[in-house]
Amino acid sequence: QPLGGAWAQVTVELDGQVLTLDAAAQVHARQVDLAQFPGKPIVYVPKNDVSSVPLRGAVAVLSEKFKPGTMSDGALLQGAYQAGADAVIKIGGGGAMLYSVPDPSEIPCFAISEDDGKKLCSALEVSRSAKVKELKVNDRRQKLQAERWNYGKVWLHFSGLYLQSVDWDGPLCEVAQEARASPEALVYEDYFEVYQTTREVDPRLGLDR
Repeated sequence: QPLGGAWAQVTVELDGQVLTLDAAAQVHARQVDLAQFPGKPIVYVPKNDVSSVPLRGAVAVLSEKFKPGTMSDGALLQGAYQAGADAVIKIGGGGAMLYSVPDPSEIPCFAISEDDGKKLCSALEVSRSAKVKELKVNDRRQKLQAERWNYGKVWLHFSGLYLQSVDWDGPLCEVAQEARASPEALVYEDYFEVYQTTREVDPRLGLDR
């Protein structure tokens, strides 16, 4: 259990056997009630090809191993969402290391370690029925202030120092949202495409700013 912050657990049921895995929960664009997930089928996606298996209403199992080096986690989750998945269990690529990238997403993503991913995939290969038993997020961030900001801490206050981004008067996020006009969460690839296609015509993205 981490000393602070948020961590998660994924509990799956395979032919009546229960497997609980530690996870890191990635943020998602819209609020989702995780209490609605028990009973949803778990589907392994071979080589992350979301078109190869039915994912409507399922929890997709994707892997860092088969993700192109130039693809963001957000794009990976976007593909699963557009294929009908309700959530993603993403297998990492660092052995026992547990990590996740907080990319924008329309659906929840629970990142598990590569080692736990191997256990899950082995169980899925021989299982006739795999479903979610529980998706749980534990969040202690509200308690961190009391735990860390106690007697003995020193705070330095600066006045007269103002920080702003280069695009402060025309943020790329606003430009991209206008260009896309889509209710879906924008991923890094969306921002890059908008910048590449509009930087010559939109003064907010010009190099002469």
